[in-house]
Amino acid sequence: MSKPLSRVVESAHWLLTDREMTLVLSSIIREEDVTRAKYYIQAAEYHKELLMDYYKQFELKQKMLENRIQKAIIPEIPILCIGDEHIIYMYFEFNSIVYSLRSFLDALLPLIQPIFKTNLPSSMNEFMKKTEKYLPKKESEIAILIKRLQRDWELYGNNIKLYRDLITHYCHITGSEKSLAQHCIRMEGKTYIMLPDNPEANSYKKMRFKKKIQVVDFAKESLLLAKSEYQFIIDYLYNKYHI
Repeated sequence: MSKPLSRVVESAHWLLTDREMTLVLSSIIREEDVTRAKYYIQAAEYHKELLMDYYKQFELKQKMLENRIQKAIIPEIPILCIGDEHIIYMYFEFNSIVYSLRSFLDALLPLIQPIFKTNLPSSMNEFMKKTEKYLPKKESEIAILIKRLQRDWELYGNNIKLYRDLITHYCHITGSEKSLAQHCIRMEGKTYIMLPDNPEANSYKKMRFKKKIQVVDFAKESLLLAKSEYQFIIDYLYNKYHI
């Protein structure tokens, strides 16, 4: 299993890179804003590792079971895999991941605040609703930054928000027939721990699971995009101020 979060935090100690430290020492950004964003990334990374550990354990368990009853299994027929504690744990970890990444997205705003003359909202979701307010009429460096933020919001940010809201307000992870933990199947030697295709749905009845969106794959891809977005902002600030 992965290290406890306290050990991860202690070992990381939020060491700043050369560019981050230069920006802090030049009073472009504040150290607490950098460490806050990096904390949420580290927290999401920790929960992703736990999620993957649970997935591997569940896969091993299922393969051992299949080997015992191989003659009774037809690979083409989906097999429901509900009721296993590993599935519930995976959704719990996913919930922690989307919460951390949702907070990370908001934590990016103080980092880019020095670029803008007006105060930015505290929520990335609110910022995305008003990008035209901050987008300059002519092509500029700021326009490049905003367009990158818009792209990343479309690629993963908006879905992070929607899945977080879905779990928080509209759908239980477990405990009822109308829960995410009911949507796990094993088909053709692979386990699908699924997320709804339409996280904007505000009721269980409206959810669809045709695309077989994997919890593990979505978490891994979203975390990679988050890390890339953070590094883009740091590099943008560093290059903008010609440090």
